[in-house]
Amino acid sequence: MSLENRTNNKNNNFKYVILTLIIQIPGIRYNDLARITKFNNGVISHSLRVLEKNNLVKVVRCSNGKITRYFTSSIPDENCPIIAFLKNETTRKIILFLHYNRESNFEKIRHHINETGS
Repeated sequence: MSLENRTNNKNNNFKYVILTLIIQIPGIRYNDLARITKFNNGVISHSLRVLEKNNLVKVVRCSNGKITRYFTSSIPDENCPIIAFLKNETTRKIILFLHYNRESNFEKIRHHINETGS
């Protein structure tokens, strides 16, 4: 096998690992990809660019522009912000609390959130 083929195989493996993580953890952030994979920044950014160019991954930047999340292209655009909100632990606790406690108010929500250690 030539050096070029070995390099292409290795690059495809990087992309495969990153795409697999994005499938398993929709809305994953760049730093989480780096922490989990231990790949260097160049490998991650190149792989993400290629995956995005090939319409396998989409990049969603939150309204404040500070948070970027990665999703598979199969996830509808309108679901991406919902998934991103659910990644926030406090938001997730509030939504779950409201789901199970429909007759609630702000004081009960605050008490529950403080009780569960946000």
